[in-house]
Amino acid sequence: MRFSEYKLYFGDIHGHSNMSLCGVCVGVDIKKMDVFIHASCVDEYLKYKSLKPEETIDLFYEFARDKTKLDFAALVDHDFSMSEGMWKLIRQKAAEWYSPGRFVTFSAYEWTSYAYGHRNVYFLTDDAPIFRCVNYGESPLRIKGFTPRDLWNFLRKHSLKALTIPHHPPITQFPVDWDYYDPEFDRAVEIVSYWGVFEYYRNPFHCVTSDNLPRYFVLDALERGYKLGIIGGSDSHDCRPGRNMPPIIIRNGPKEHVLNSLSQDFVPYFLINPLGTGLAGIYAKELTREA
Repeated sequence: MRFSEYKLYFGDIHGHSNMSLCGVCVGVDIKKMDVFIHASCVDEYLKYKSLKPEETIDLFYEFARDKTKLDFAALVDHDFSMSEGMWKLIRQKAAEWYSPGRFVTFSAYEWTSYAYGHRNVYFLTDDAPIFRCVNYGESPLRIKGFTPRDLWNFLRKHSLKALTIPHHPPITQFPVDWDYYDPEFDRAVEIVSYWGVFEYYRNPFHCVTSDNLPRYFVLDALERGYKLGIIGGSDSHDCRPGRNMPPIIIRNGPKEHVLNSLSQDFVPYFLINPLGTGLAGIYAKELTREA
């Protein structure tokens, strides 16, 4: 089979909508709390805060297909706060926006374990059940919950064709436990996003919004002998996947100020990730899920 039979496609398979509690459109007053936001997200927050959560899913896919001209995209909202109804809607929207040959979507969610690390779970079809890192209604901040092996056993039990892709593996809030690895499902790792670059410890572009643990980076996983493809993603929270936008950290902004008015001189510091965000690139014969 010749290399020329394949085409190169680009996409962003790591983004959030209003279905995630940390989505910029959730309707909370972000001027009253410590938050991690992206440089121009405040405008989107003010614009979309009155929308229903499901409406932001359409905004997400519309932006990916028509604005950033991506070939494929996936919405990966957080699992622990996702009801069965929300999961059904996410799968329904993925099916509605899937257009073989033009734009590929995937039913997916973020398995948001604080004890074992975050993995995005992607499905080939739109009828898969969800297996959360904790039972619905519980918080991964308070209990360890299920292990990655529990997740993989669930996928096998239901004969689901899926990928589980870990991301930002070394950050201290939720590091990826590399003692858990399954070559059937852990086929790739997200090496770059708004959080930073996680190739190796003390690289010049690693995340500075968190401490980073040595021996938890992508290179460390490869040194264990794990076979992992390398992809990038945005981890956007503003319904605008695929956009290269630098992040900003804002701490304790005075309530009387507008957060995006940097000239007001109330931002103690902000971070611009020199590499911005990332994308996933694949070679395939055609633009379909199966390919």
